[in-house]
Amino acid sequence: MIKKRKFSLLLMFLCVLFVQLVIVVFFNNYAENILSPSLQYDKQYVCENTYINEPENLSLSYNNRFLAYINEGSLVVIDLINNNPVLISNKKFENIPENYKILNFKWLPDRNILLYFCSVKIDNDNFIILCTLELIETGEKVTVNNVLEREYSVPDEGYDIEKIQVSTYTNVIYYLSAHNNKKELNKIDLMKNINKINYNDENIIDFFVSNKSGTAYVNSNIKKENHIYELMGNNKNLILEDDSISLLGCINSKVFLGKIDNNLLNEVSYFKEDDKEVKINVWKGKIAANGLETFISDNERMFFMTKDKITMIDSLGNQKIIKNNIINKDKNIVIANNGNIYLIIDKYNGQLKYTWKKIQLPEVAN
Repeated sequence: MIKKRKFSLLLMFLCVLFVQLVIVVFFNNYAENILSPSLQYDKQYVCENTYINEPENLSLSYNNRFLAYINEGSLVVIDLINNNPVLISNKKFENIPENYKILNFKWLPDRNILLYFCSVKIDNDNFIILCTLELIETGEKVTVNNVLEREYSVPDEGYDIEKIQVSTYTNVIYYLSAHNNKKELNKIDLMKNINKINYNDENIIDFFVSNKSGTAYVNSNIKKENHIYELMGNNKNLILEDDSISLLGCINSKVFLGKIDNNLLNEVSYFKEDDKEVKINVWKGKIAANGLETFISDNERMFFMTKDKITMIDSLGNQKIIKNNIINKDKNIVIANNGNIYLIIDKYNGQLKYTWKKIQLPEVAN
């Protein structure tokens, strides 16, 4: 009798636990649809009143509501809830002189604000202009606030900006400029002053800024030797010298490194910002390094993108390949910062169409 009672209680407990699990899953999915009604997977959406030709720097805001890109020198921001543009800068832009060209932009990692640079010619003088664009959400309504921060004189019209990184921890902006086949790494401080970082004989390969400490990590070539160092104020602290090691990114106080031999990425490791001597191996394999682009998400998933495929590696070294047949000249893939979802952008007769896709947990690599 006692055994039957114990069995009945156990069965009742398991039934209650199962019902609770079903309720949690249901309300999680329901809440996701309520909070983001347009974020439904495997369904194609059409953005009205948009034109997309050869988009550059396609990227999502931190909450995945907004998609921004540069199209033929104009900055475009799409509201993915209402599927309409909230901004197409074209030739007239509030607070900005006419005949400007958008050079590059960067979303802040924790709010709906993007920084952008544009170039402009005023009275035969050339300038780059730093601006902030804030998107203020009031329910489904979005208000745009564009602020000109500062103008900087540049030598001529050929000045370009290849990359922007922002430290919200220290309120410092880093950007990589290109002019006359020469690249310069610059820092804009709190007073909006520009300070050049690299030496005259130093070739900047890449750089990243920690989202935790605000420290900048730089991969450069000095006198044909490969260096990776950190910037601490105005000091450069060398971390390693190795021609086969490349800087891949920095997230959650981890700095990721890739080992490249014979144009193949064959190893990924990382060190912690507070313990740079210890390198922890994450993955070994083979990925073609020519034209390789790298994106590391907030959950430490690494995405290695080539023309024909995207290889994802998680923090445990598990690997997954996103299907080759969804990547072609008329489609672009944009990975969300959380690393769990991505957009397939489809250009159809100049109109922007997109589909949300969910990234399943990777299987263990063979």
